[in-house]
This record gives sequence, structure tokens and C-alpha cells, in this order.
Amino acid sequence: MDLDAALGSHTGEVPADWVDHNNHMSSGFYAVAFSEARDRFVGAIGLGPRYVATTPYSFFTVEAHITYRRELRLGEKFEIITRLRDMDAKRLVYFNVMRHVESGAISALSESLSLHVDREKRRACEISAMALDIMTKVRAAQGELDLPPGIGKIQLPPPKAA
Repeated sequence: MDLDAALGSHTGEVPADWVDHNNHMSSGFYAVAFSEARDRFVGAIGLGPRYVATTPYSFFTVEAHITYRRELRLGEKFEIITRLRDMDAKRLVYFNVMRHVESGAISALSESLSLHVDREKRRACEISAMALDIMTKVRAAQGELDLPPGIGKIQLPPPKAA
């Protein structure tokens, strides 16, 4: 597990094929950039391709929200941080913050819900003990999260009473 890589940022630059008729980054490519950042995050902590190759499990994104704050234009650089916001026995909630590198302004926010899935049965299942241990360590390493306004649309249900 590479916590430094996971807790670092994913950087990019707006390429020409991501720019639309309004001369800024097309909305769909924000989703691509957020997905790539999230994939790097789970890969760095060992729950990406390595987890899929060595277990019958994976995480599937089942819900996502994007809030656009400041446009990005051709050639502008951005960075994205990904954090694990919440989790329960079967689900993980991540959020991403995309910042314009030069100004530091938030360009967009993303929040997503991933479900732990048995790939053979194609059904949700409880997160494996190994993955749960990793996620617990990641949450501890993140420390207290300062959630930007707009994050918190996805809420997990409260735990069931025993």
C-alpha cells in the first residue's frame, strides 16, 4: 500500500479533445478526470487491479455527483485529490476536489458511491477483511476531513440496531 501516493494528488492538463464549443472543458471529461483520479487512489492502496487479480471481488461505482465551480480551458493544469469520506460493510463513499493549479480555485467537486461486488455472482457483498483493514488505515491516515461545501449529497444509511 502506498499511502503517500493515495493521499497525494492526480494532475492533468486540459487537452484539445476535451474542449467543447464553449471553449472550455466539456462536462463529461470532468467525470473522466475524476474517475482516473479515483482509480489511481484505489490502485495506490492495493484495491484496484491487484485486488481484482487476486480476489473474486471488486468495487463498482453505482452513484456519482459532480458540481462545477470554475471552468477549465485548453492547456490549463488541474490537480485532483481523492479522499475516502465514509464506508460501511458493503459501500465506500469517495469525494474528489479538482483545483485549477495556477489560481488554486476549486474547479469542480465529485462524490461517488462504490459497492463491493462479488464479480462471479455480480452481486454486492461484504467488504473483505483485507479491504476493510486497508480502508480503516486509509481513513486514519487522512485524519479529519475538511469537507468543501457541496460534498455530502451521498449519505449511507445508519447502521442497523443489533
